[in-house]
Amino acid sequence: MEISPGVFVGRPSARIRDQLWIRTLELCGDGKAILVYSANNDQGLDFRVHNHDWTPVDADGVMLMLRPVAPPGLTP
Repeated sequence: MEISPGVFVGRPSARIRDQLWIRTLELCGDGKAILVYSANNDQGLDFRVHNHDWTPVDADGVMLMLRPVAPPGLTP
């Protein structure tokens, strides 16, 4: 279901989710995409990113997003 322009939510199977991600990457081109989905881990979720400034990092088993540092004098 599209809840806002370009924002979709749902509960597809892992197979369908993977196919949707592949299709998203094909259509996205140079754009950005983030996929967040439920997972059987301590956080209860996992995610994939494409062409994003923030980088996923593993912090002792917890996935966090590392934000780039803004140049001095600029507010992110």
